[in-house]
Amino acid sequence: MRKRMTATTFATTAAIAVKNSEDLEILGVEYLKGTKSVLGKAQVIPEDVCITKRFKKEENFFYTATLYSGNQIDTQEVGVGELYSKGRGKNRKFYLRREKSLYIITSKSQNKTRGEIHEFKGGQTIIIETYIPQLFNDLFVKPFSIPCSIDAHLPTIVELQENCLVGRLDDIIQSIDKYELWSILTSGKCPSKPVKGSIRYNDEATCFEGYDGDRWRSLLWGDE
Repeated sequence: MRKRMTATTFATTAAIAVKNSEDLEILGVEYLKGTKSVLGKAQVIPEDVCITKRFKKEENFFYTATLYSGNQIDTQEVGVGELYSKGRGKNRKFYLRREKSLYIITSKSQNKTRGEIHEFKGGQTIIIETYIPQLFNDLFVKPFSIPCSIDAHLPTIVELQENCLVGRLDDIIQSIDKYELWSILTSGKCPSKPVKGSIRYNDEATCFEGYDGDRWRSLLWGDE
């Protein structure tokens, strides 16, 4: 399954560990008050900075999950994850699925431990924030992927399917499979600046047309 991995300027929330799971339950930004979060001292924390407001289902993003001990960082994990939810209405809850850890730093060691998902203890408030990779190699956390730019200065990782092309579709740089490519080529829509030699399918005339540099002309077949 293709997933878009997006970096955003800033989004945050509070979370707690889920028993017998590597996932974290999202509490909401209101739980950040009084914590070491950058919004911990704010009188009002806007809802639109919450991670659940910034990302869609099955959309990967870089995150930091930080646990404080007093004024010091006890543990900080940097990784890639996605949101999912359970329940409906008032019973709906959001969770962060941590797919891959880039590295972990603890108060006992400033050395970066790569590849391991940290086991946070239950009942402790964990501060989740978005993260923009500073190291080039962190952009290649997903296999068969390429970094690109959709928003200025914010990297987006495009995960490539087998037998696909990379292109810009609906203002998003993405992996385009053969079915999507065929849909583009046969859409019947005339491009604003068609290239000489372009081919399209005209739904109204029910025939293929070629552009000769001046206008679209119906293509003739040898068996007619």
